[in-house]
Amino acid sequence: MALRIFTNLPSQNSQRAMSISSARLGSAIERIATGIRLQRSGDDIGAMAVSEALRGDVRALRQGAKNLNDGISLIQTADGALNEQSSILIRLREITTQAATGTVGSTERATVQLEFSALRAEFDRIANSTEFNGQKLLDGSLAASASNATVLQLGVDSSDNNRFDLNQKINLTAITSSALGFSTDSIATDTGA
Repeated sequence: MALRIFTNLPSQNSQRAMSISSARLGSAIERIATGIRLQRSGDDIGAMAVSEALRGDVRALRQGAKNLNDGISLIQTADGALNEQSSILIRLREITTQAATGTVGSTERATVQLEFSALRAEFDRIANSTEFNGQKLLDGSLAASASNATVLQLGVDSSDNNRFDLNQKINLTAITSSALGFSTDSIATDTGA
């Protein structure tokens, strides 16, 4: 018995071409539907590598923006505390001026001294308790001479252009009554005021 094999090469070529065209059409429809040119690394290996590198950079820059916002919040926290301390200093100046006049009696002077001492204690409490994420802000840790610098990473790499050293830019020394020189002052007498 003889075996006969029939092939239809033009039909097989057409079927293969149609299969390739269908796969390309499916890929094109997938790209159009998602709006993404690169669906998988097989689409364009070089472009995919560039795309992934750029995605990494975008993520790093987004984190840099978050870091910057944290730095802004830190500065706003310090600014709020400094505003409170400024108000206290203004009131201290008022009562010191009041106590400096010779017409204030001993009872009034004692009351003014109590207020002076309470305001000084509040001034120091603000300085010692103001912190952001556990970091003290008004105790001198943001001074340029501080041993541990507070640096914000804002960009992709660690170059100086992508880092912001708060200690060097702000240089906020200790804001306490002893640092400002009035920790032992007394207005109990008109000469002390």
